[in-house]
Amino acid sequence: MLTSTTPEMRIGQSVIEPITEEPYLDRDVSFDCKIEKDVLCYRLFIVGGVLSM
Repeated sequence: MLTSTTPEMRIGQSVIEPITEEPYLDRDVSFDCKIEKDVLCYRLFIVGGVLSM
């Protein structure tokens, strides 16, 4: 049986894994490398079928 060695944190029904990702949950906050609809990365993900609109 495989077990996860990545620390996680539970907030209600949500699980944040790894725990260091908590600051990125608030999508209204600006941070480096954030994928938003107005950036090229997002558009390429849509074209490639990685994200749905």
